[in-house]
Amino acid sequence: MTRLTIAHIALETTTPLSIASGSREGVRDTSVVKDAYGLPTIPGSSIAGVLRDLYRDSASSMALAEAELFGSAKNDGGGSRSKLDVSFAIAHGSNDKPLTSPLIAEKNGDALARWYLTTYASEAPMRHRVRINERGAADAEKRGKFDRDIVPRGARFTFELRFLNEGGDKDKATWRQLLECLRHPLFRLGGQTRAGLGALRIHALSQWDFDLSTAEGVKNYADVADELKRFSAVLDPSIENHFEAKEVATKRYSVQAEDFWRIGQDSRPLSVPGDVSDVNHATGAKADMAPYVESAIIWDGGQGAVDPAFLIIPASSIKGALRHRTAFHYDRLSGALVERRQLDKSASKSGEALVDLFGEIHEEDISKSKRGRVIIDDILIPLKKGHVDGVQTLAHNSVDRFTGGVRDKVLFSERMIFRGDIDLTIHIESSVTPVAAVAERALEMALEDLCAGRLPIGAAGGRGHGRLKQRKQA
Repeated sequence: MTRLTIAHIALETTTPLSIASGSREGVRDTSVVKDAYGLPTIPGSSIAGVLRDLYRDSASSMALAEAELFGSAKNDGGGSRSKLDVSFAIAHGSNDKPLTSPLIAEKNGDALARWYLTTYASEAPMRHRVRINERGAADAEKRGKFDRDIVPRGARFTFELRFLNEGGDKDKATWRQLLECLRHPLFRLGGQTRAGLGALRIHALSQWDFDLSTAEGVKNYADVADELKRFSAVLDPSIENHFEAKEVATKRYSVQAEDFWRIGQDSRPLSVPGDVSDVNHATGAKADMAPYVESAIIWDGGQGAVDPAFLIIPASSIKGALRHRTAFHYDRLSGALVERRQLDKSASKSGEALVDLFGEIHEEDISKSKRGRVIIDDILIPLKKGHVDGVQTLAHNSVDRFTGGVRDKVLFSERMIFRGDIDLTIHIESSVTPVAAVAERALEMALEDLCAGRLPIGAAGGRGHGRLKQRKQA
């Protein structure tokens, strides 16, 4: 093998990323993996593992994938080494260049390097999660509250692929097939990928091919070796990310909130430039409840900056509502009416269908767990004019359940988002199980309910909030 093919690939997170370090930091349940400088990074093993799985599916067998690219290890000492080397991915600074020397970049005024170093050394961005039981309520009995540190949407990372090969047509086809895996809808890294995290796209890519059997090829490699080592080579940003995988159906919906809505409960101030402040002017007090917001990295003209005001609609908030409505439609289509069965989840005919679509976790025996076929992307909406119509504080009284009157001194307020456009993307892996056809029809009907205002999302659905209407479907 005398041919060396090298690619430098810049990835951009399209939803927040959470690759666990395996250790806790303080009170955090799951912290992200960081490099020696304290910057978030992507381990080469994380990239290689996902590429191996996707390449195996496209190559039709793991044996073929191991023989062509990834190698294998045998208990008897046999096997073969991998033809592919994958490096760690390095975070980009404000100038869209990999931060190979972040401390120097910070001293030179790189705002994004400074943000990474200070934020991930103290209190990294965190996503709060609550486990939901079969009734759609928070599962507090089994310590259902947990959190994960995240890397925000818009973060860019560059890594290197090295492919040692013979240079024939078969190896060239293998390399093309490998790069296609990076554009696959299921190329997602880290944890909670079925809950909306870990989606990436190729931002830029450049590749080189060296024939090391010739003096000219060795010289060409030597001429650029230092540049490649420092990740300073110029990458080509003209990359087409659209890729239709035969085994994945992608559905996109453009919907609009009918009136007020709120996802999550945040304690931080919430305001929109040019709009009313987070303070209730009638009482002079800060709102008790506000939508959840996160930061994102925005790129403009090759310069990156952190924008702290993005409304977040976690995929889990949509997925939970769809799961329960899909169960209703599946039972209805199957003739399993509520009068004909006991009111518990084990008696429902939808159990197998829900596991097939949405997956299942067995904490007692993890080997029995199954990943779902439905993947929904997190949605981040800029908290500014043109994306939402406004923000308003609504005052509420707590009502006594026995008398129906107002409870004394129990007044609270919440900040609600008024309208706004929401773009929803759902990926559904193909399946050959017997329940798949009916289950997918039930899911389709649940999505129709969501887009017709019959399935509210977020808080206060019982008060008429959180209802969506479809604008168009791609």
